[in-house]
Amino acid sequence: ENYLKELDYYKFCNKCINSPDDLLAYWNQEPLYSRSSSPVPQEHETATFNQLGQDLLLYGHIHMANTGGSSLNGELALNYERICGSKGYSYDYFQAQERYKRNPASVEQIGFNRMVVAPETMDEIGYEDCDFVSQEDHWYWWRQFASWKLRVELHLPCRDPIDHLLSSCNYANVIFNCEGDLVNEISRCLLYMDRFSNSLNGSREFPNFNVKCFRSELTSKYIEYMGTKLQKKR
Repeated sequence: ENYLKELDYYKFCNKCINSPDDLLAYWNQEPLYSRSSSPVPQEHETATFNQLGQDLLLYGHIHMANTGGSSLNGELALNYERICGSKGYSYDYFQAQERYKRNPASVEQIGFNRMVVAPETMDEIGYEDCDFVSQEDHWYWWRQFASWKLRVELHLPCRDPIDHLLSSCNYANVIFNCEGDLVNEISRCLLYMDRFSNSLNGSREFPNFNVKCFRSELTSKYIEYMGTKLQKKR
């Protein structure tokens, strides 16, 4: 467990959870907008790309493996406008789900589809009309937004290290050997840890970025929280 806590992802989460950068630790104590189905007021904090300055904000989701990111992306794309994610987009997510319900096998056998969007397709569409971007790529993928004249607020789901490790081993079909080389055993299970780097949190390379966190087991509460920031579909 001590080795896990020294990894950048867990180290950041350990400092972030229950701090002012924990999105859910204090959110229900703030004067947020009503949780009704009515659209969020025009002054809501999302990227409109037709104005400049500190009020312009793009949300980003760092999709760490085995933290419920696919469901999070899908739930937001189904219910809110201008969600752009590797696991679905707002503009066609409803129809993508309908096709999946009619014939799940046809979707699962294709590889990339409208519910698993290829990185090349995302880049071709572009991100100029996005309020919320979800991506499961190397952390430097976000560098393209470092030159944009807006603030980028990245949201990092944090999962208990041991719970995350065991879930990752199960996903990777790895039988963890507690009597072997523990570092090697851990590296066999924890995949794609390079999706996060401390550099994303306001470093010289990412001056317009900051990273906030939330507990991955509170994803439903996080989606409710984002409902106060994003425009609900009609």
